[in-house]
Amino acid sequence: MNIVSNLGIIRMKMFQFLTLKIALIILCFAPAKALDFDIQSYEKKLEEINQIYLKEGTDVAVPLLLKLEKEYRLSDGDDSIAVANLIFQRGFLLILEDKDEEAIELIDQSIAIYEAKEDTPLLYYTTALINRSSAKRGLVQFQQALIDAEKALMIAEERAPSISLSRQIAYQEYADVLDGLGYKQKALNYRLKAIKIATERDENLATIISHITGIAYTLLFEYGKPDEALVFLDSMAPPIFDGYKGTNESLARLYTAYAATYGRLNDIEKAREYHFKGIAEYKNLQKTNIKNANYFSGEAIVRHNLGRSYYEQGLHAEAREQFDLMATILDKTLPENHPIQISGDRSRALNMIALGDDEGAKLLLEQYEKFVTAVRPTELRLIVWQGDIANYYAEKGDIDLANEYYELALQGLLLRAKERRVDAYTSIREWEGQREIQEGYIFALADKAGI
Repeated sequence: MNIVSNLGIIRMKMFQFLTLKIALIILCFAPAKALDFDIQSYEKKLEEINQIYLKEGTDVAVPLLLKLEKEYRLSDGDDSIAVANLIFQRGFLLILEDKDEEAIELIDQSIAIYEAKEDTPLLYYTTALINRSSAKRGLVQFQQALIDAEKALMIAEERAPSISLSRQIAYQEYADVLDGLGYKQKALNYRLKAIKIATERDENLATIISHITGIAYTLLFEYGKPDEALVFLDSMAPPIFDGYKGTNESLARLYTAYAATYGRLNDIEKAREYHFKGIAEYKNLQKTNIKNANYFSGEAIVRHNLGRSYYEQGLHAEAREQFDLMATILDKTLPENHPIQISGDRSRALNMIALGDDEGAKLLLEQYEKFVTAVRPTELRLIVWQGDIANYYAEKGDIDLANEYYELALQGLLLRAKERRVDAYTSIREWEGQREIQEGYIFALADKAGI
């Protein structure tokens, strides 16, 4: 993955058990006259650092970026566009390591310099806004992310040509934020705009795949149309499978999309085939760069989804193997108490409970308490988690505690309905979550009443 060249970067983390998190980071340098320094020399130095990063990772690349930043501070000043760009580069590396809070601090500095300069290149500024939005989504801060995404979109539509990279990446990030907020139809419309531009620009296949999988997941999880999702994937995938040779992260993501689609079609064997293809692809990627957290968290996400497949079929021993592998990877890859790790533990805990492991209930409750502090009360994953806890207590016969958590979940659903705008779309996934909670509550009340 190219972190500092002018060819472009894709940072894409898909976890359909959590949320879709895709950010497009494209670093295309401005004409030399826009920046008062030797642009060719600058790009050459960045590319040298990029090659070192690809071979040796972040620990070696960051000191080199800092050294180059110091040089430009001495020659161009602390508030130069070059310095702002180098600060951004360090922030982006933190995003790749899922250190979103630290990344935001650096990108804030970069944006502050860009906003103070009249000659800041459009793509520099929009790229920084888009990445800050992505980092905020990583922290499940969708309302805050929306501010940056809307600003990047407004600037791109006002100042960039209709077929341009700035508009393409702005549309993509805006769609991702809308997805997180529940505005699925509007998100789909912007994804289609992004893929149209990417195709007309003859964009690289990795970028196009990010749009393809986003649309497939929307058809799959939001509209509940797995048949249409499969037709869409089959219409887009053949040239991609033909075009990619060897190991490629985008190919792993495409395998994951196919696995999810076949899973929703109840073709379990076909789904697992693609799960294992995805795991194999991520394993090969890890050999090329052990410092890229995306390669490890990508494997963890696939293992989670494979574990869920086993869990839903009652194959709890097989599920436990996948969930434990997932947890081991995330423990090594993510900062402590990261929302992704906490949310992933929910599935692991439910499977442990199904196996009769008393530690499962403890894990479910402990991680729930952490998740409560990380997300809004109207976050659907939190509401479903409250339903899980309610179900656990109901099955134990503690109806009072079950009702307490059912009522928390129902209150969250009510607040969620009130805060959503008129154009908000109630997805298949959301209906399924609501139905499960409401049915559980009714049964718990009936049990309490002795009916």
